[in-house]
Amino acid sequence: MRFQELLACTAMVSLLSSCGGDSVASTPAPPSSPTPTTNATLTDLQYSQSFQNDAAAIGASWDLTTKTGISSSAKSAKLNIAYDAQTNGYTISTDGYSQTFLPADQISSDDYDTKYAKDNAYLTLTSKGYAAGLVTKYVRGGLLQHNSVNGSTQNTDLTSFTYGLPTNATATPRTGSAAFATEAFGAVTAPGEEPKSFQGAGQIDIDFALGVFRGHSYLTEYSLVGEGNTSGGGIELTTVGQLSSDGAGLSGTAIYGGWDGEVATDLTGSLYGPSGQELGATFSGQNADGMSVTGSIVGQRDSTLTPANLSFANMTQEQTFYTRMSQYAGGILTWQNSETFLYSGYSSAESGGQFTIADKVDGRPNFTTYQKTFPNDYYGTQDVTLELYKTGSSNSELALTYASFGQWQGSLPASYNGPASHWFIYGFATPNSALASRTGSASYEGVAYARGTGSAGERYDVSGTSRLAVDFGSDTFTGALALTGRDTTTDAAADFGSTAFSGTLNNRSSTLTGDFSAGGALGSAIYGQFFGPSGQELAGTFVFNVPEGAAAAGTNINGVFAATRN
Repeated sequence: MRFQELLACTAMVSLLSSCGGDSVASTPAPPSSPTPTTNATLTDLQYSQSFQNDAAAIGASWDLTTKTGISSSAKSAKLNIAYDAQTNGYTISTDGYSQTFLPADQISSDDYDTKYAKDNAYLTLTSKGYAAGLVTKYVRGGLLQHNSVNGSTQNTDLTSFTYGLPTNATATPRTGSAAFATEAFGAVTAPGEEPKSFQGAGQIDIDFALGVFRGHSYLTEYSLVGEGNTSGGGIELTTVGQLSSDGAGLSGTAIYGGWDGEVATDLTGSLYGPSGQELGATFSGQNADGMSVTGSIVGQRDSTLTPANLSFANMTQEQTFYTRMSQYAGGILTWQNSETFLYSGYSSAESGGQFTIADKVDGRPNFTTYQKTFPNDYYGTQDVTLELYKTGSSNSELALTYASFGQWQGSLPASYNGPASHWFIYGFATPNSALASRTGSASYEGVAYARGTGSAGERYDVSGTSRLAVDFGSDTFTGALALTGRDTTTDAAADFGSTAFSGTLNNRSSTLTGDFSAGGALGSAIYGQFFGPSGQELAGTFVFNVPEGAAAAGTNINGVFAATRN
């Protein structure tokens, strides 16, 4: 088979279309009506209809001699797909190209898909998932390929799309959550590398009340030239985003990790079916190294799957959080229910265990406070106080949805200068690379809490405000903390002023790092993590010395901040 023919029948089709399996059962035709109407499902089309769709495309050039990619780029795609009940054909139009594919143009058809070929164009319409055999009723996926050959170079436009019967805005779920079993497939190309197709099964979870979703699929990549395939080792697809507040649309980010690199790009889609039983979405993008990817996802609600927690607003199952005391130190906090937590610190000298409602005590406003005594290998026993910053509307200071923080404090023998303590952050972190394709800027405002240690041994409880300005285009940030404190022994107040900081973003890990421009840059540091599907919140840790000229100059302040995007 020639190289361009292999490209026409991508691996998720040519390698898997012969997998076999049960045929798809057709839904009975709706009652006859004197006036044609829209179709009830896609499994038994009765009427001519143009379908809502989402499409994403790449343009690629391949060397037919070396069978490797030359160049590629993502393209905008506006696609129309219409079914003609009289001819049983499909008309596809996109970017000035239009073609009708009739039954006579079919080159194969089975339970998984129907493939058409006509005038150097190839159309694949799926009916069954290649990876896990998912059969959807209201949404389907497709791939349109249009080729032209000039000497030893093949130029190809690849358009991934999903289409079907969308959910009406008034029928879109707005309460509860659901898990969707998903199938993803598409194609990827990079300069000097064999073009590949990919496929994989996964899960997307949607919190309808909050209007957010997050999903993941492990993928297998198939060579379109040879017989090889690759899976594991970071070959995966992560999706994250929002459900429209006034419709059934989905928007967000797709992060594709493959053998040849990673691409983070926009994703668009919709819920499908009378009450949002299914979903479809597409994406295409490229990275700085010239790697391009296009793909689509279809999904179906599956009651056997458990929806993941996506925020503090709707916790339905146990959740383990990895806490951060600094960029390099962390522990574990496990939410078992609204009043029960398991805490484990970074050191065996830091006592922890289960805290329940029986350990709850009165504490400072906007915190839930627990006290409990634990055995400790170093100190015999240790009296521990655990403070957790409240989330949501129960907090009168700052309503957080995805991020939070807390303080652990443990007693020490009398020979030590006061108890041991540290602040930490935790929550629903923004996925790695989810902000890589973002441009523009954003501002965040919130709170800060810390402990202060003076040069003469003074100890301060510290609190105040935080503000940050993030430039996603230059991957930089600036900000300041305005802090005050109170001496824990004398109750004397101290105003530490406003101290500025700056640094850089790491889009790969959705974090930021920097230091303070005053107050002793030596030893100062600020570390932040984005939280929420699109970085709606920020929380982090910091340490610096109060600069000369301010009250209590030289005091070392070590704590946390949390902020919401304006």
